[in-house]
Amino acid sequence: TIFERFNLCDCQFIEVFEKGTERFLGYLVNCLEHYEALDEENARYEKFPDDPLIPLVVIRFAILEEKVKEKDFFQLQEDIFPYFISDRLKRALKKAHVIGFDFDQLIAP
Repeated sequence: TIFERFNLCDCQFIEVFEKGTERFLGYLVNCLEHYEALDEENARYEKFPDDPLIPLVVIRFAILEEKVKEKDFFQLQEDIFPYFISDRLKRALKKAHVIGFDFDQLIAP
């Protein structure tokens, strides 16, 4: 697969089937390894200390690259954050016409 050629975090690819027909729909990806790599100095975010269900809302992400160890696919420490992929992996997914992804660009600080 495409993902085998890239440096991914430890993750699971879980097969998803349509209920009733058992038709294969694709894969759900679950990151098992998370990185404490949010650059709090350069990211824009709001903290909600009074609400444990919403500990942090990020308006603009900034990532400490040295903490993600050149991974092509990873997730930050909190499970509420989206998955992140490298430009290299993004180009490969688009070239292969893989569907089900929505990409936002990280802005360098």
